[in-house]
Amino acid sequence: MNTTAPEQNREFIVDALNNCLCTVTFEKLDGTERTMKCTRKPEFIPAEFRPKGDKPTKENQDVVAVYDIDAKGWRSFIVENVTHFNLL
Repeated sequence: MNTTAPEQNREFIVDALNNCLCTVTFEKLDGTERTMKCTRKPEFIPAEFRPKGDKPTKENQDVVAVYDIDAKGWRSFIVENVTHFNLL
């Protein structure tokens, strides 16, 4: 995925994940490639895994936390390591 600045990539990715299911392919820290079907949209996340409370949390701007649909849990990836990003 090559758009302009990393912060614009992050903004696009987070916005898409907040609104739909997506597939993200990225290089893990160990150098292997991983593809996951994920989201941040509450209606796709089981109630027991949804964030609780309304308090805003400070997020690391280099990392995006997502709910992995297939693994049924929260995972994260580094925006800079994303190689493919698709809306489902």
